[in-house]
Amino acid sequence: MTNVRRRARVLPAILAAVVISCWGIVDAQAAPAVAGSYFKVVNRYSGKCMDIRREEPPLGAHVQQYDCTGTDNQLWTAVPTGDGYYSLVSKQSGLCMAQYAGVLWMLNCNAVSSQQWSAVAAGFEWNELHHRSSGLCAYATGTGNLALVELTPCSGSFSQHWQFVTV
Repeated sequence: MTNVRRRARVLPAILAAVVISCWGIVDAQAAPAVAGSYFKVVNRYSGKCMDIRREEPPLGAHVQQYDCTGTDNQLWTAVPTGDGYYSLVSKQSGLCMAQYAGVLWMLNCNAVSSQQWSAVAAGFEWNELHHRSSGLCAYATGTGNLALVELTPCSGSFSQHWQFVTV
C-alpha cells in the first residue's frame, strides 16, 4: 500500500478524533467519554441550552431551554446506569432529569427507568436524547427562552437534536 493510500485511510479517523476532542461531541458510542465531566446540552433548532428553571425550588423544577450562560443550572454530567443508558445529573442541584406525563422535571436520583437516557446519533455532532421507559425523544417546545423541554415521538426534527459540549 502506498503512503498516499495509507494517509487517505487514516485521515478521516484523525479528523473525527480532533472534532470529538475539540467540541466535546457525543453519540451513543462516545457517551462514556463525558461521563464524570460537565457539559452543556444545546438544541439544534434554537441554539439554546437545556436549563433548569431557577424560579422554582430545585426538587420538581421544570427543564426548559434558555440562552447559554454557562451557569450551573445549565451544566450536566452523565452517570452510567447500564446497557448504554445514563442519568443526567444537574451540577446545580445534584438532582436527575426525569419525566412524568411527558414533562421533564428534576427529581432525586434513584436509577429508575424514568431517569434514564441514551444519546442516539442524528448526524455529525447532533444526537436525539431517547428516554428509556417511554421510548420518546426530548424536544424543545419552541425557540424562545423558557420553552419547556418535553417528550414526543422521535421524528428526526431539529427540535429533537441536541449537542453535548464539554466545559
